[in-house]
Amino acid sequence: MKKVLLLAILVVLGFCPAGQALDHYEFSAVLKKDDIALNLNGSGIRKKVVVPIYAAGLYLEEKCSDHKAIINADRPMAIRLHIISRLIKPKMFIDHTLAGFERSTNGRMAPLQERIDKIMAVFEAGIERGDIYDMVYVPDKGVDFYKNDKYVTTVKGLDLKQALFGVWLVENPYHASVELRNGMLGI
Repeated sequence: MKKVLLLAILVVLGFCPAGQALDHYEFSAVLKKDDIALNLNGSGIRKKVVVPIYAAGLYLEEKCSDHKAIINADRPMAIRLHIISRLIKPKMFIDHTLAGFERSTNGRMAPLQERIDKIMAVFEAGIERGDIYDMVYVPDKGVDFYKNDKYVTTVKGLDLKQALFGVWLVENPYHASVELRNGMLGI
């Protein structure tokens, strides 16, 4: 506990080179999966208090900062999550993601629950520092999930994609900070 507190203090004060490196994460300008190439729209860092937990990037065909248009669009898009802290654990991530689904669906998760459970199984398999998760929406197919560039599963439905992307992009996200959301939207 003392080490975590000391690291947090050093990061805040800017004396820790590792902390400074974690405060910014570079995403590739283009994300390619199968026959799809998407451009980085924006990115940001999710922090717990002051400690960076993960970085997230939003990839679209064309730049857009309108969260409602992105959430509702039936167009190829992706979110990349890069785990940058050892502090993140599957249970914590799942609990926060489920709360994000609750918020993005306005409490109407029941019709999506089976498919949400399939997504949570991806994260239940384990989360470690350095893991990269790609969630790639393909119209008429669903959301393809990759962990460290290896295909894991596909979860079908535009409605599911809307709820999933809403976890990070709704107006007042639970899972993500407003700063992270705005970074992903390029604001």
